[in-house]
Amino acid sequence: MGRTVRLVDGKPLTVDVTAAGHKWGIAYLTGPERHLLGTSVPTPTPGMEDALHVVRGTGADFDAKILVIHDTNYLYDDQLGTEHEATIVTAEAKLERDVRDFAVRAHAERWP
Repeated sequence: MGRTVRLVDGKPLTVDVTAAGHKWGIAYLTGPERHLLGTSVPTPTPGMEDALHVVRGTGADFDAKILVIHDTNYLYDDQLGTEHEATIVTAEAKLERDVRDFAVRAHAERWP
């Protein structure tokens, strides 16, 4: 079950997936959520969309590390028509890779 972590500017970030007994987790952001958070969670730098985007909490959650996943980085097309850019398999594989890389790093570095 998710929880809320306060960011440096005090805005709440909903963490959708958490690791039991740890303060790290994953937040999946949609357009409306990005709008509410404003600059609290910067958008990925163009050309760096594949980099893992991690933010930290504040206060009691100062040591929380949250992987921010932007829905726009995992788009796919419906495969109708003639212009095909990305399949759902590609988008899901990218999402799986990013979450796995984050979890492996958290485990290896013994994040709280």
